[in-house]
Amino acid sequence: MVRWQNGRPKSWWIELAEEMLDENLHFLRSEIYRSDEADPPIKRLTAVDRFKS
Repeated sequence: MVRWQNGRPKSWWIELAEEMLDENLHFLRSEIYRSDEADPPIKRLTAVDRFKS
């Protein structure tokens, strides 16, 4: 059983390099959402954001 917690989006996620964003958005819009107007949530992280304590 999967429990969604901590206010995070209730979805799968992937980390990828900035230069791969357009390719992945194209895939999501054409194969998953099947809508050119789909706007999946994106959260950009910098090294500072990722590793802050």
